[in-house]
Amino acid sequence: MKKKTRQEIQEVASELDKFAEPFAQKRMNNAIGSALTGQRVDDLS
Repeated sequence: MKKKTRQEIQEVASELDKFAEPFAQKRMNNAIGSALTGQRVDDLS
């Protein structure tokens, strides 16, 4: 197996981020939505 260069690793990590970011955003939005269910905006200040 060929040893990866720093540039190759960064490129692969960047490509992974493209796929992982939307998933992470959905998970975060769902978690925040669940945590705030039933809360009033005035109560959050």
